[in-house]
Amino acid sequence: MSYREIDVAAPVVFWLQSGGWDVYQEVDIRRGRADIVAVKDGTVWIVEVKAVLNLEILGQVSEWKGWAHRVSFAVPCGTRRSGWATRGRGLNHRQARVVRAVHEMYGVGCLLVDMKGRALDPSMRVHEEMAATHEAKPALAGVTTRSLMSEQKTFAKAGSSGTYWTPFKRTCEDLRKYVWDHTGCGISEAVEHIETHYSSKSSAKTNLLTMVQTGVVPGVRAELVGRKYRLYRDYETWGEPMEFAEETGSNPFEEDT
Repeated sequence: MSYREIDVAAPVVFWLQSGGWDVYQEVDIRRGRADIVAVKDGTVWIVEVKAVLNLEILGQVSEWKGWAHRVSFAVPCGTRRSGWATRGRGLNHRQARVVRAVHEMYGVGCLLVDMKGRALDPSMRVHEEMAATHEAKPALAGVTTRSLMSEQKTFAKAGSSGTYWTPFKRTCEDLRKYVWDHTGCGISEAVEHIETHYSSKSSAKTNLLTMVQTGVVPGVRAELVGRKYRLYRDYETWGEPMEFAEETGSNPFEEDT
């Protein structure tokens, strides 16, 4: 049976959160996009998720070494055997040899996800088959942490394809919020009151006005008033202000009643 990466990732996110980790999903970092970045007590943990265990994920996850204190991959364990979580029976002999070799070479950890156990406590659906080696001072962990934004906790689910939060999206959302609170403002006023990802205020003003005029920024339109452009709410491209999902602490794996 085949699984979607987003379905394999969901129990891992819940398992990490249950363990007190701050979990960020679909994080765009300099070398690529990580499915999951978890942070706890200064430790950074990158987890890559795949629907099957293959050489692709083993090579992909090994490339994250140096970007976090711990690096692991998560794969489904489709058949729940008695005692797999305590006696390491989630992998066949060939898979176990490959995982062990990669661990010895790169220090990469392995998480097994029970895809058959919806009636179980979700926090018990993930087993750390092989713990990742802790790297005391990874050279690029600071780059990873600087890539983290609060919106990445809820904007996109880990394992989803094509959807992720970026500094540009944050700039656009902050601009939209300011314009909705101060409709009719100028671009200079807006840029003075929001943080942007641009290197200078002048480039922010020029680029953002162009983005608004070409319809790239939802919920904002530009109108020439006299000699200056003014920014107004655009109800056609955004019906109402964006509300990010709040973390409720509810169990995402409970059966609907």
